[in-house]
Amino acid sequence: MIFKRRMSTMFEMTDLGLLSSCLGIQVVQHEGENILSQKLRFNQKEGTDLDSTLYRSLIGSLKYLTHMRPDLLFSVSFLNRYMENPISEHLKCAKRLLRYIKGTLDFGLRYKQGKNFDVKGYCDSDDSGDFEEWKSTSGFIFFLSENAVMWVSQKQRIVALSSCETKYVSLTLVASQVI
Repeated sequence: MIFKRRMSTMFEMTDLGLLSSCLGIQVVQHEGENILSQKLRFNQKEGTDLDSTLYRSLIGSLKYLTHMRPDLLFSVSFLNRYMENPISEHLKCAKRLLRYIKGTLDFGLRYKQGKNFDVKGYCDSDDSGDFEEWKSTSGFIFFLSENAVMWVSQKQRIVALSSCETKYVSLTLVASQVI
């Protein structure tokens, strides 16, 4: 049948092997399943050292933007962890974030007058997302009516022994903010 012909006979193609990343999304292919993620991982031992003054200035500017752009919070908080000893990979990731910001300059927060003053909060945490210290990252956001009024993303202070404990630590952080 004509449909059984290989695409390579119909189109000029180059086989690059299995897909590993595309548009900042990491792809891990196993038999019967594909895992898509946007994990930021750095090997602190690989890469050239940077002028930390330049990196700190850039991250400080990015931290300022997180007051109006909660979509940047996780990435900026993650890059902030490497202020002491940045390497070229950290700067490369920060530049990628700047390109994202350039493409989303019209993004922002919209505040509408609400009829009720309900406060809602959402929180989550990853499970040992930091592969150097094995600590998790907690994040939460509070809404007043439909308006985002407070958001945080930060590395937990302890090494949790289970995913349940990770969630408990995250909820404790949120409860302390509510009080």
